[in-house]
Amino acid sequence: QMQTIKQQLAVYRQAVLKEAFDNAQAMCESFTAIEDILVTDRKGMSTGPFGTMIKKHEHRTSGVPMLGIENIGAGKFIDGNKIFVTKEKAEELKAFALKAGDIIISRSGTVGEICAIPDRMEGSLLSTNLMRVSLNHNKVLPKYFIYLFQSKGIVLDQVKELCKGSTRIFLNQTILKRIQFPIPHIEEQIQIVHAIESRLSVCDSIEQTVDTALSRAEAMRQSILKKAFEGGFSE
Repeated sequence: QMQTIKQQLAVYRQAVLKEAFDNAQAMCESFTAIEDILVTDRKGMSTGPFGTMIKKHEHRTSGVPMLGIENIGAGKFIDGNKIFVTKEKAEELKAFALKAGDIIISRSGTVGEICAIPDRMEGSLLSTNLMRVSLNHNKVLPKYFIYLFQSKGIVLDQVKELCKGSTRIFLNQTILKRIQFPIPHIEEQIQIVHAIESRLSVCDSIEQTVDTALSRAEAMRQSILKKAFEGGFSE
């Protein structure tokens, strides 16, 4: 029953995003290519370093963190990462250093795996499996862009079309450059983000209640099994 509620919440989330971006498209006279909404004071986007640029023996347990897919939640940054490098190695890889507000996107798997870099992670490094997109915040809000990517309609549909003939869905800079984004004026983006968040906050609190109930049920199940195996039910 609880799992069914979680599935229904996922469907509701997508319905909220679809409606929001249908409205966004109606506000736009034309679609925008990613190159028109990137920063201009540095390279606007980058793919993580080649695997050959960072060898296994250079991995450390502390130092400068190298971010991976594990750091991306449902549009949110997740703390804790597996790989660190020395300051010297980080200097070698400075072309892959991240700034607060940069967007990181998973290159394979779920295309909606995307989040922004929080202030505390400024200076961390991009890993091989990720891409960085640095948006011009005068043209597009990071939150708007992240929600747009998570919506299964616009972006995912275009990526699927561009990956036609391939056995998997993946992202690279070539594909990103070919996606057309509905980017209305900043004021309209603020309204859209506000509308999404006010509806999804209800969703989040229901999901939290469901997750708590599921973990309690699982703990009870384990406790009952433990008693049964230890003979706790014998007369």
